[in-house]
Formats: sequence, structure tokens, C-alpha cells
Amino acid sequence: MSSSFCCTGSEDGFLRLWSLDFTNVFLEAQLEGPVSLVSVSSDNHLVLACSSAGIMGFLDVKSHSYNTLMRSHTETVLGFSVDGIRRHLTTASSDGTVRIWSMDSLHQLYDFVSDDCPGCVAFHPSEGHISCGFNSGIVRVFDISSAKLLAEHKQHSGRVMGLIFTPDGEFMYSADSQGSLVLYNAFDEDYNVIRVLYNVVAGGPERASDTLTVSSDSRCLAFVGPTQYIVTIADSKSLEELLHVDVSILDVHSPHLDSALKVCFSPASTEHLLVATSANKILWLSTKTGRLLREVPKVHRHQCSSLAVSEDGRFLLTAGHNAVKVWDYNMQLDVNSQMFIGHSQPICQVGFTPDQLGVISVGDAIFFWDFLPFPEESASDDSSSSVLSNRSASKTELKVVEPESELGESGPVKWSSSKAGTSPMLTTGRHQHP
Repeated sequence: MSSSFCCTGSEDGFLRLWSLDFTNVFLEAQLEGPVSLVSVSSDNHLVLACSSAGIMGFLDVKSHSYNTLMRSHTETVLGFSVDGIRRHLTTASSDGTVRIWSMDSLHQLYDFVSDDCPGCVAFHPSEGHISCGFNSGIVRVFDISSAKLLAEHKQHSGRVMGLIFTPDGEFMYSADSQGSLVLYNAFDEDYNVIRVLYNVVAGGPERASDTLTVSSDSRCLAFVGPTQYIVTIADSKSLEELLHVDVSILDVHSPHLDSALKVCFSPASTEHLLVATSANKILWLSTKTGRLLREVPKVHRHQCSSLAVSEDGRFLLTAGHNAVKVWDYNMQLDVNSQMFIGHSQPICQVGFTPDQLGVISVGDAIFFWDFLPFPEESASDDSSSSVLSNRSASKTELKVVEPESELGESGPVKWSSSKAGTSPMLTTGRHQHP
């Protein structure tokens, strides 16, 4: 309520401005989803509105225009993938949407809406294709620019937990909660299936991110399985097993059997495979012999939920509960890690941006962190300097994504493409109260 009009938001998605006696509506705008909040500025010129679809915008009363300020997921963000060529970020959420954002403008560019909840996503390393894995076990591949469904595969009987491409773009892999592993030909536009293996990947929600990892030379694929204690390294072209490592026997003094949770190849060294374990350890394993090269205990207070290594091999990134840690990869400093907080709920996945100038973490929100590492030659002299920082202060930076969108459809999921200047349905004039 203001001195000039009364503002209401309703379940039908309409933001309405009424005369003070509620006899007529002189301005209204239709948002996507039920309106959940309205607020009028002190000068009565602007009306802020939020919808349950995760959209925030404002109505300019004088110009009769509506502008979207921000869009967001409405549930937990489960995973992400980055297209370093086009500088796009894609996210999958339990709200049933897959969204694509510009990493430069932070606007939402596209979104996919489906009744089938997506659990993981992966960008093709060179083509403008995105692969999505769903709880139903379906894997879909889309061409983003044309909004075209390229392939749909139903080899999985369980929830798709992992999707990844080889760095050279030749193959794609998917894994599900029932232990199946599928190899696809990513050079083929139809993404034809090459091989399917059953009961080879360990399931469990704790392995939902970083389920699969591929070496930087595209030769090896690694995953946890066939049991929770075994890490397998396989040939990327044939899925033939090259090495099995039982992590439960590496610590003979522990009274408990340690199990593997996450795996990650080091981009700078194809001979290093990092494994996060249930005992809150990070293990460095030799990909040639399976020998334990290094072990870091007590990585987080809680189990490690995600890990990544920088392209130059200088830094290790880990997530545990709601904290992010940046480590010296070689563990040669007096203080080998720094912890950064900002998330209010458990983090699902972390990773470096391809240019290594940023870090992305997702869970209760999408966090963009500036990554400000010290120069390599001064690492030993400045081991305590902050590496994750706000551009203007030594704090985390959460950048707000703020797209506008226009709805459309393509294939089995609803596709929307965001374009600048679009707005919800806006009408003016007299409207009788029903």
C-alpha cells in the first residue's frame, strides 16, 4: 500500500496496481510463476516483485515498463560445467532446470525445463553442445545455438551421476547409480553408443559429483568401482581395465576400512590421480603402479564433496560441507591451505574457470570467486597471502546472475532463450475488479 495506489501479487503471476478504493486496476504485469513478494519504493515510482520461479524484477510506474533484475534456481544446484571457448556456465538443479549463463555479463542465456530432474551436466570441449543426465537414467545432448536435441539415450536404469567428455572431444562417458558405465562417440552428431558396462561404478549420493575423471591427454578414464574401496583406471577408448587400486588397505594402522569418494586427474601430470576418501583424506596415487605417493589427512571437518586441480598443477581445490579450501598442490609451504566460507549449505561441486582467474562453487547458490594466486617465484615468501578474494576486498565475491528470458520449446524439455529487452506481459488501462 502506498499513498497513490495499492499493489498486489497473486498466484496467477500477475502484479497489479489498484486505485486506493480497489475499484479498478490501472497497471499490471505478468511474471513467470506465482508472485511471492511486492514492495513499493518511497517515491512510489518503482514496484519490486519476486516470484516463486526465482525471478526478481521491478515495475516502473511512470514509464509502464518492467525490468528483470535477477533469475536464480529455486532449489539446490547439483552440478555445473564451463565452456571456456564461449565463456558459458551451465548448471543443473533439483528444481528441474538446466540453465546456461554468460560468465561475462552474468545473464541467463537459456534454460531447459523438464519434469525429469537433471543431476549432472557437461559441455563439449569444442562444439557448442551440452549433455544432461537425468534422474530417470536418460542422457540428452543439445546443440545450444539451434536449440536442437541431438541425441537421447536410455541405456541407464538408475539416476545418472556422472557425465564427462575427453579433453580432445572424441568420447563422452556417463555413469549411473546402478553401476553402469556408457561410452559414446562424441565425434558423431548422434552420439552413438560404443560400449556399455554394468556393475562397474560404485553408487551412492556422496559420489554424485566428480564421479568420472579423464586424464589431460585423453588416454585414461578413472572412477570409483566396482566397489566403494576400489579405484579403477581404464583405457578411454575401449574401457579396458588398466589398473585397480584398493584404498582400504593403504592405511594398515586404521581400525576402519577407508572408501573412495571422489577422483580427479592432475592436468599437469597424467601420472597423478587424486582420491578423496571417507576418512577425510586426499590420496595421490601413481597411475602407472597404483603406489601411494602422498597423503593429506584431515582435509575438512566433514567429508570432501568435490575436488579439482588447477591447469598449471600449482593448486588443489577442495570442498567440505559449506567451506572451500585452496591448497598448495605440492604441499611444500609452511601453511599449505586456506579456507573460505560463504555458502550456508553443503557445497555440491567446485572447480577452476578455464582461464584460472576464478573459482566456481555451487550448492545453495552459484558462487563466483576471484582467484588471485601469488606469483610462482614468490610462493615460498608469501605463503599466507589470500588467493580467493573480492576485487575490492579480501572477501568472497558472489556475483548475481540477472537475465531476462523469452519462452520457447524444443524436444522433450522446455527451452527458453533470454534476449535483452524482453519483459513479462504488461497491460495498462481500466480493469474492473471481478
